[in-house]
Amino acid sequence: MSHLYSIFAIVTLTTTAIPSAQAEIESQIPVGLEAVTGLRTEYVHRGFKLAQQTLDFQLEGEVTLDDDLYLGYGAWYAGETGDGNFSETGVKLSLTQDFDTWQWKNSITYRELRNSTFDSGIDLQSKATYYLAESDNNSHAISALASYDSGADGIYGAVEYSYYQALDRSSYISFNLGVSATHDYYGRNGGNDVYSKLSYTYNATKQVSLTPFIGTSLQLDDK
Repeated sequence: MSHLYSIFAIVTLTTTAIPSAQAEIESQIPVGLEAVTGLRTEYVHRGFKLAQQTLDFQLEGEVTLDDDLYLGYGAWYAGETGDGNFSETGVKLSLTQDFDTWQWKNSITYRELRNSTFDSGIDLQSKATYYLAESDNNSHAISALASYDSGADGIYGAVEYSYYQALDRSSYISFNLGVSATHDYYGRNGGNDVYSKLSYTYNATKQVSLTPFIGTSLQLDDK
């Protein structure tokens, strides 16, 4: 079974004294607290379709604790438009450590879900990323992550390849390809899905970016 989804997001950045550590945009946007709105034609999370068209609003920020240590924080709300009544509210904290050629990120997320096949709960995740090649204009990386979701009372893991390419000073593309597996995760065990995402970002100004993307999720478990 395959899921297709896309998003068109408008990203507004409110300038603060917080340095941004996101490699994909740090050359264009050195500081900022992000406010993001987006429209999804289908909301797919970890290989599960949660809703039809949704409208999202997010706030995200980051504080530098040390030269290579960052504290991230965020909150969001997503509501289904049209005939649906799904909604999701969440908050997230993360701690990221950069090393010479790899990165380690740990996060804790709470999601409050209504009218959903998922249950509300806390998600604890650890993710390691190794950079195969990296420059100012492009990067290739492989990541591995594992998480425990108290709502599902199950474990989710994935291995992912990601690619980033700057097109010019104000735009870039990024691509992700991954495969995931689960254990007692809403009835799924073993291989979960193969997923991919291709996005294009145009920084109209230092405060506003537009990001259309398209992604797919092909289920490996027929449940």
